[in-house]
Amino acid sequence: MRKILLAVGLLALSSAAIAQEQEFLRGKALADVAVGNTFYVYHPGCTDQAANLIVYFADDGKAFAKKRACQLAADRATSLNGRWTLSGGNFCLRELGDVAEQCYELVKVGENTYKRIDRTGVRTDWSMAVLKQGNPEGF
Repeated sequence: MRKILLAVGLLALSSAAIAQEQEFLRGKALADVAVGNTFYVYHPGCTDQAANLIVYFADDGKAFAKKRACQLAADRATSLNGRWTLSGGNFCLRELGDVAEQCYELVKVGENTYKRIDRTGVRTDWSMAVLKQGNPEGF
């Protein structure tokens, strides 16, 4: 029994250490990473390995995006324009397509790779985002 309790205690400590090492990005910390750069968002339900949403966050608060459904060619993407804001300590996109406002929190899972997390800090599996420096799409 003592061995089981010791093993559970060590597992809890190692899980806490891993959680502390992860870089969570919210609000201004997320803006500091995103602004002036581009996120390529991939949805795991798509099998064609192409980005479903590409968003560039300009310094002046504008957000430019291309959105496409799974399996459609990149030239079939819909162009969207909106704004990014810091609202109530959150990093949010406004008026981008049919979304009035959506706020984001991310956790860094690799060199330039992020996963979206929900408000409780739990990773969601619906998307992964890859950060690329600058504006490679020429928005």
